[in-house]
Amino acid sequence: MKKRKNIDLAIVIGAFPQVSQTFIVRQAIYLNATVYTNNYVQENEKYYNLDKLKIVDVGLNRKSLIFFAFNLYRRIYNRTLKKSYYKWHFLELRKLEKTISKENYTGLIAPFGENGIASLSAARKYNIPLVVQFLGVDGSKQLNNNQYRNDLLPVFDYAKSVIVLSDLLKNNISNAGCPEHKINKINIGLPIADFNVINIKAKHEFVFTAVGRLVEKKSPLDLMKAFEYCSDQNDSVYLRIVGDGPLKGLVKNHLDKSRHKKKIKLYGSCSQDKIREIYNESHVFVQHSVVAADGDSEGWPVAIAEASACGLPVISTRHSGILDLVVHEETGYLVDEHDYESMGKYMLELSLDIDKCIKMGKASREHIEKTGDINDQLRKIKEILLK
Repeated sequence: MKKRKNIDLAIVIGAFPQVSQTFIVRQAIYLNATVYTNNYVQENEKYYNLDKLKIVDVGLNRKSLIFFAFNLYRRIYNRTLKKSYYKWHFLELRKLEKTISKENYTGLIAPFGENGIASLSAARKYNIPLVVQFLGVDGSKQLNNNQYRNDLLPVFDYAKSVIVLSDLLKNNISNAGCPEHKINKINIGLPIADFNVINIKAKHEFVFTAVGRLVEKKSPLDLMKAFEYCSDQNDSVYLRIVGDGPLKGLVKNHLDKSRHKKKIKLYGSCSQDKIREIYNESHVFVQHSVVAADGDSEGWPVAIAEASACGLPVISTRHSGILDLVVHEETGYLVDEHDYESMGKYMLELSLDIDKCIKMGKASREHIEKTGDINDQLRKIKEILLK
């Protein structure tokens, strides 16, 4: 295949846009890529400015009997086998191939392994280089599904590059059969210049903020226990939790019984603008990520990266890509998974030392500037495709 100087890319993704996947919207915009989706989530348009994107919906007609039957099959599969159904409908794959055939793409990018599987036929048929990104659950929990692992093997064979976000995911993907020379560790990156640095200053209220889905791998109960440990010794601390998810009921139940329930606020899902407002009133970002019982793990947590870009110190766990985002004792603190007492001690330490917060917050911003600028990360992907 001849090398080309110009680059014309397409991103193949399942549901789009999703509230928890801002990074994919950013990636599409920064790469000026056409987005092919089998599930355009129109109700989420309010969270993003999609004016610059060309989006092609190749999904089934939602009013059709085929759509109803396929959705029913997926729900039964998920419930019966306790595994996520990852395959696209053959009519969606056929439409994807047909629409892609009308273009002349330099490369296809598939965020998440299941979309790499969906992209493979079109990429092969039209000889388009394929890059597959493993971003978290697809490179951890889903690998427990033997059929998924088997379906990934031809993807690994054809793909020009397989991108992972952390050493943990790299090890998982290598063990799943991907040749190591094809694996590249490249994080998602952020538009750093779009994030204004917060002016951390002493106030009567010291605010910890967490942003993320209420799921097992975020371990929100460990986070709340850590805050309670801190709050037992410092009455001026408060916790703000932004996010929604399957553990919402469990979190609310714990909150109702908490001795510090008046100092913990649950915001639910919020727009990016609202999250920025919350950050502006915050002193420290906190996240207690763990490997879930089913193996689900983080990739490169965007919420931590965004908090760092805002100049907040971060207290988190020694888990997957967080090890690249947080420099222990320089940009924040790291504790072992489920060690909420140690997390609480670090929360207490920072809540009593505003000067250290300011110093760590500045270092946090400098670190993400060096390691997580979206332009640098996407340039690496373009270079791979142009080789």
